[in-house]
Amino acid sequence: MKKIIITGLAFTAILASCGGGENKVEAETAKTVHVEAVKSTTETFKTIKEGSVVKWMGSHLAGVGAHNGSVNVKEGEVVINDGKIDNATFTLDMNSIHTFDYDKGTEDYGKLVGHLGSDDFFDVAKFATASFALTNVDPIEGEYNAKVTGNLTILGQERSITFEANITISDNEVTIKSQPFTIDRTQWGVEYNKEGTVDLNPDFIISNEITFTIETTVEK
Repeated sequence: MKKIIITGLAFTAILASCGGGENKVEAETAKTVHVEAVKSTTETFKTIKEGSVVKWMGSHLAGVGAHNGSVNVKEGEVVINDGKIDNATFTLDMNSIHTFDYDKGTEDYGKLVGHLGSDDFFDVAKFATASFALTNVDPIEGEYNAKVTGNLTILGQERSITFEANITISDNEVTIKSQPFTIDRTQWGVEYNKEGTVDLNPDFIISNEITFTIETTVEK
């Protein structure tokens, strides 16, 4: 199985990070993406279904002041060979960064979303997208049916991560719903008020961890 890309995304969440570290994934050097030859059984899905998002959750240290939100999946393509994912690409619109914590149009909403989009965090003026390129999918048993490995790119920095997900393939659509998983934002260069920052009031220290949940459906 080979390639998924998630752009702009999802990776909005870093303003705050989930304090628990559940399902924390370790970032490694990016791996080579292989793409198999097209076969007679190849099917391509490339219409992003409305409501496809990457959800995020973060907080200050010890889970204090948690924030939640989402980033829209803007576009994508999934290639299926012999009933299995062979190649997939997704683009996340970083300018769609949203928080569930405040009503749109309010001052607090504007401040939080604006800060996430600034160069303190995702610098959406320079990096309008982030990406995730699938390098491997292994079937597993349990709550989730697949272990997904791929290269996550944020702020132009690419690293490999692995998480579990449920992948459902039908005649008309492919759905990917991941477990909530956490990354260390500093491994992608997002270092604003990171843990260990000196001469900073502890109340302003933001956890290095951020939790993501992928909920994306691609139709033919």
